[in-house]
Amino acid sequence: MPADQTFDRPPLELAHDRFIIGTPDDLVATADRYAAELGVTTLILRVQWPGLNQQQVLDQIRLISQAVLPRIAAIAPTHRDGVAAGEARPDRAEGGLAGSPRRPRQCP
Repeated sequence: MPADQTFDRPPLELAHDRFIIGTPDDLVATADRYAAELGVTTLILRVQWPGLNQQQVLDQIRLISQAVLPRIAAIAPTHRDGVAAGEARPDRAEGGLAGSPRRPRQCP
């Protein structure tokens, strides 16, 4: 946490731009903003929190799979310069990392 900030604030204020908490529409809108402004291509979702029972966790996983993932799969991330992720960037030499699409690692 930056030195000029404190934990002595309301939880939703602390979560702002650190966590995505809310409805499926909130998650999709924030994922879209992160993709457009930052070129984000990966989100890590945590659905199991202290105090939630197994059924609540399974309900959240189901909700995300039905109401969120299909919508964020259609989001095309862009870099701040407006070039879609995975496309060659005019300011980089050909073959550089910025122009290469990200490939998932293969698990053994």
